[in-house]
Amino acid sequence: MPKKIIGIILCGGLGNRFDKSLPKQFFKINDQSILQINLKIFKSNKKISEIIVVSSKKFLLKTKELSENYTKNVIIGGSTRQISVKNGLEYAGRFNPDYVLIHDCARPFIDNKLINN
Repeated sequence: MPKKIIGIILCGGLGNRFDKSLPKQFFKINDQSILQINLKIFKSNKKISEIIVVSSKKFLLKTKELSENYTKNVIIGGSTRQISVKNGLEYAGRFNPDYVLIHDCARPFIDNKLINN
């Protein structure tokens, strides 16, 4: 029986060191936001059962809008990365996963080989 693998994409950073007006995950590379690039890669991987995006409350609507073609599982993170991971893991529990992959959205160059490993 195949294992149920959940991908959690942490997308709650405010990017204060990058740009004061817009977090890094919303900047575009080749007409796609960094968030969408990550979502596309996770969605294309046949081993990933569900994708959860953990967003800051401030940018929740924008995150949901950019995620809508990839997942409906967009939740609010916390004031720290640790709290955001905790929120993502608690939400993932509803899917009864065998494994959970946690990925930082600000890193858009993940590939299927890395996910599979």
